Amino acid sequence: RSALATYLNAYADRNATSEDLFRTLDAALGRTVSTPMASFVDQPGFPLLHASLACHGSGAASLELSQEPFVPGTDRTWQFPVCVRAGTGKRVDRACTLLQGKTGSLSLPASLGCPAWVVVNDGGLDYYRVAHAPELRKNLRATPRGVLSAEEQVAVTSDLSALAERGDVP
Repeated sequence: RSALATYLNAYADRNATSEDLFRTLDAALGRTVSTPMASFVDQPGFPLLHASLACHGSGAASLELSQEPFVPGTDRTWQFPVCVRAGTGKRVDRACTLLQGKTGSLSLPASLGCPAWVVVNDGGLDYYRVAHAPELRKNLRATPRGVLSAEEQVAVTSDLSALAERGDVP
């Protein structure tokens, strides 16, 4: 909020560009947010994120990630944060990464081992669609009531509906 207030005060009663906003946010936050933001502002569409679980012999697990435009026909990529919640028994943890290219990987907390369930788009607030791999979808359907927040339930259901309309899932 304070970073946005800085921008609004600096450009009050003046014209500004998206670059002015990004530059101000970068400086006020002390980190680069401009590149991911520009990838959404400077090109049309939004990404479809594919996620599959890879469990390793050491007890650790990771999510293998890839992106494509939700509307096929272009070769666009976006930069965006990917946050997940995962759980095994009563243990639940969170992990995040910044996906910067077509593919990436997100290491899950070792304390979870190979998790029983993983929900991509923790909190259900991000601006992309998620295609959970079939085994992840199956595990999400089997989670006990109350594990997923209402927002996550809406996001997962909306993603499945959009993927069905696109012809990706029955």
